[in-house]
Amino acid sequence: MFENSGDMYDFILDIIEEIATTKPSIAQLIDWTSQALTALKHARTSCGKIEAYLLPAHKARPKLSEYPIRVGGDDEAWLYRESRRSVWAAAPAALAWLKSA
Repeated sequence: MFENSGDMYDFILDIIEEIATTKPSIAQLIDWTSQALTALKHARTSCGKIEAYLLPAHKARPKLSEYPIRVGGDDEAWLYRESRRSVWAAAPAALAWLKSA
């Protein structure tokens, strides 16, 4: 279903934004929340470092490898932050949910 860890976090963001901007039924809310938690569990397993880079407003850039991206490593987490942090920051409910999940 997901090609990489970033896709899982994008999926979670989509769900949280949908919940925040619509009026889902209780059943739909429960289903979406369950899907988001399942995706988060898989994301944390495959690249738990993404959250450490994504949640702080400011984060120092790590030394990136001169080799291809290390999946699950600081490289992947930093590159996801660089490309998606502004999107997450524009959805404060999503960042709050991610912090509390």
